[in-house]
Amino acid sequence: MGFSKEVIVSALTACKRHCCICERSVKTKIELHHIKQKSKGGKDSFDNCIPLCFDCHAEVGSYNNEHPKGNKYSEKELKKIRDDFYQKIDNGFMNIDTLNDSDNEKFQIFKEDVIDIIEGIIDTDFAAQPFSLELTNELSLIVEKWKKRKNSFDNKIIENIKNDIVHQLQCLSRYFILNDYFHLISGDRLIFNNYPLEKLEELRSDTLDIRRSLNNLLEKIDMY
Repeated sequence: MGFSKEVIVSALTACKRHCCICERSVKTKIELHHIKQKSKGGKDSFDNCIPLCFDCHAEVGSYNNEHPKGNKYSEKELKKIRDDFYQKIDNGFMNIDTLNDSDNEKFQIFKEDVIDIIEGIIDTDFAAQPFSLELTNELSLIVEKWKKRKNSFDNKIIENIKNDIVHQLQCLSRYFILNDYFHLISGDRLIFNNYPLEKLEELRSDTLDIRRSLNNLLEKIDMY
């Protein structure tokens, strides 16, 4: 006797038919693995079940204890992998495989537009470091481009991520529009004016919050 229909439905619903190890959306090409094998006393329970694709199931099940090579998945590790992935699903995770062709194509364009500039922003302390004037021009173009594209994606999770990124970039760009904060050095680099002190503290606090938010959003788009 294997897993009951109730356990099967609960597990497949919890993972939304994604493999818990490789995190791919595999639709019907999914199997339920006993974390603790029945031959060793494992139960046909939800807690002892992990949904896996054919490839990962074969990998987990084919380890030879008599001729060990590499590192076997432990029962504790499999449970943590499973529980962490179920939590990702609860938090709104969707694999890129679940996006329709139109969303997928547009999302790749969006990522190409924003990833490099977000990484540059995250690495820059705007209250202390000089930075390229070109950054401000690129930022303005990206904000203008994607603000015009309301409801760009059918997938609401991706649409919300896009809107959050554009909002954070727009919040940062407002500092570059005002002459109160920066001045040019060496012709093509900007640096903070160093006065007055209250503006320095405002800039440091606000841009740090923006950089943290963008770092979190970058982690989200890296999941797709």
